[in-house]
Amino acid sequence: MDIHKPKPWRGWAEFLKEIGTIVIGVLIALGAEQTVEWLHRSAEIRETREAINEELVGNVTVAEVLLYEDRCLLGVGDRIMAWANGGPRNRAPTMVSPVFTFTIWDLSAGPVSHMPLKEKFADARFYEALRNEQSLAATTRAQATRLGGLGGLPSLTPAEARTLMQNVSEAHNILAASLGNAEWILRQGEAAGLHPLPLSPRTRELLRNECDAGGLPAPDFDKPAV
Repeated sequence: MDIHKPKPWRGWAEFLKEIGTIVIGVLIALGAEQTVEWLHRSAEIRETREAINEELVGNVTVAEVLLYEDRCLLGVGDRIMAWANGGPRNRAPTMVSPVFTFTIWDLSAGPVSHMPLKEKFADARFYEALRNEQSLAATTRAQATRLGGLGGLPSLTPAEARTLMQNVSEAHNILAASLGNAEWILRQGEAAGLHPLPLSPRTRELLRNECDAGGLPAPDFDKPAV
């Protein structure tokens, strides 16, 4: 078996040439690896951005429904307040009470961390407003349950009437905060190109009934909510 001895370098020029060849090869390999990683990350960010936008469109639609509902409930509250003051009894409407979703955002921390800082902060702020609106909506549902309990009584004692009026006053404050937050969500969504989806016939019917119970005209679903 022939054994080939390594050839001695013939001066620094040949040595540097060999080293340069090795360095260039390593750089090419690293560059190719980084290119593959960049392409993978770019595709992941693009898919995540599309999924987040799809989730946000659904959430903007929920915000629009809550905006319509809150406006109707303000009228319902006014009628309940009138009943507590000796006026005619008011019927309690069925609430729509849609909920937001945060699944995509909560599961996308990795890809989101590689997004541009401005975009990342804008999305985080948007989702923070959605969580706040979700909390306000939950409080509204709890208050509606309490009001429904008193509203189901055949008549009110003076103490019950005072409790009912206090509950309605608290509900109005929550509804005002929810309205302002929902309006902000819709305006920000519009600026970002996130438009609410068409509402189902069932949702429209429930909203019309809520407004009717509050003595208010039905929403014009063909026009922007804000």
